[in-house]
Amino acid sequence: MAAIGAARDIGGYEPSFSLLGGFAGLKLGLRSREATFFLARAAGWIAHAIEQSLGGERERHEPHYRGPLPGL
Repeated sequence: MAAIGAARDIGGYEPSFSLLGGFAGLKLGLRSREATFFLARAAGWIAHAIEQSLGGERERHEPHYRGPLPGL
């Protein structure tokens, strides 16, 4: 909350993904690019889990392709 207040006071900025990335990077000891990557991946995983849950999908499918193989 202090970081959000400082961003508002200093530059008139509202919270954004960049602020979250910078804050998480400092707390986790990551470079800015790494923090953004990990936060984006986590958001994607959470969104996918929500889609599966809402769609009634309860099981994780086996990650192996079972279809026909291309002709050689």
